Amino acid sequence: AHLWTLYKDSRPDLKGLVTDQNRFEKHLSPIFGLKTPYEIDPLSVDRFRIKLGKTRAPATVANALELLRRVINFGVNRGICSQPSYKIRLPKVDNQRTEDLSQHQLQSLLKALDEADNQPVAHIMRIALYTGMRRGEILKLKWQDIDFDRGFIILRAPKGGKSERIPMNNQTRTLLETMDRHSEFVFPGKNGGQRVELRKAVRRIC
Repeated sequence: AHLWTLYKDSRPDLKGLVTDQNRFEKHLSPIFGLKTPYEIDPLSVDRFRIKLGKTRAPATVANALELLRRVINFGVNRGICSQPSYKIRLPKVDNQRTEDLSQHQLQSLLKALDEADNQPVAHIMRIALYTGMRRGEILKLKWQDIDFDRGFIILRAPKGGKSERIPMNNQTRTLLETMDRHSEFVFPGKNGGQRVELRKAVRRIC
């Protein structure tokens, strides 16, 4: 936990820091927060990987282990701790898998979105359907990135690299124009900040 604090302080402009903070607090801190890198052995890492994999997707497990490895490497490179005697290996994740909805499934999903109690999350899912934007791109989206005059949405530093513009179709425009603007983020979390978690609400809708 001390290494994580030092790591954050040294990288205040790190892309994805909010997500990493949530990932550390939720997954890593309860298991490894009070241990030094020397005290974290391969068996404890394997147990963590297996336990987390029972309730989380392979990508979540890989991201958590990657963060653990990154923080330890930071400590080693800064001379704060010694190099562990083993390497933390990340599970392979198939990022190419894509699932398409049949017409019947799509109609059922749209009906579930209309009936959902959590309409902010339903709106996020609608935007994903209308635009093809990734989850992280949607959660980072700010009102200043919505160009209603020209009909574009600006993606700031997306996963692929440089910022880009995508066209805004009529469904997207209609949805965005009816939404309240009580935060700089289009889909804010608690207290108007950037939302970092929506898994449970999405699962209920699905």
